[in-house]
Amino acid sequence: TADAFADDVLVKRGQQVTLVYAAGGVEVRAPGRALENAPASGRVKVQNLSSLRVVEGVVETPSLVRVGP
Repeated sequence: TADAFADDVLVKRGQQVTLVYAAGGVEVRAPGRALENAPASGRVKVQNLSSLRVVEGVVETPSLVRVGP
């Protein structure tokens, strides 16, 4: 059933998260809002609240999504 998988969701649709992009020793953080549910280490689409662009990243913690290379 769907309830069996509910515990696996780490980021919920509509939740505010921090987007993190790191490259060449530089790390950039931006506020974002999850557009779908996702488990730990799962891919999730997030809207960057600064630029309003939609990006895809990997869930690292309940509040952190890593994007980029």
